[in-house]
Amino acid sequence: MKHQVLLPHQFAPATEIVFDVASFGQVSLPEACCRLGFQVDIVPSLCPDQLLFGVIHLDENNQSLASGFAIRLDLDRGEIWDAVNNTGLIGWLDVDQLSLARFTEEEPLLLSFEIEHTGHALIPTLRVGDEEWLYPSLNMPANRILGAIAGVPEGSAGSSECFLHPALWREQD
Repeated sequence: MKHQVLLPHQFAPATEIVFDVASFGQVSLPEACCRLGFQVDIVPSLCPDQLLFGVIHLDENNQSLASGFAIRLDLDRGEIWDAVNNTGLIGWLDVDQLSLARFTEEEPLLLSFEIEHTGHALIPTLRVGDEEWLYPSLNMPANRILGAIAGVPEGSAGSSECFLHPALWREQD
């Protein structure tokens, strides 16, 4: 399933970035506590400078990113921006130290969200390579469907070429 998502560009509010977004599966949020996650591998040299990656609940009415956890990763600047909850800059990668050129199809860069679900709280951890960020928690009732998404700016190389080995998982306690 493919969607287009329009995101404001933080440095140029008058411009917006349109992403071609691919769905990599869905998982239901159970009543009981669980852990869930979504991960993909990327080869930065094969991807555009901007990527969208996340686990989100789609608004059923207009298929917009209603809530969840999604980032816009700027590989050129190393910036990690919140793409759903308007919290702004989450963190940044030291692109010189990370040496993005060293990642290959045999040894790609990992992007991952791991989410703890307890009660109505979703507590996420974002990983890019070996670095980790705590992303703001959300309150979300059970029985919602969460979708794994990743995307590239409209007109860029497709998601299938950029996002390798996608995996969406859920573990019950």
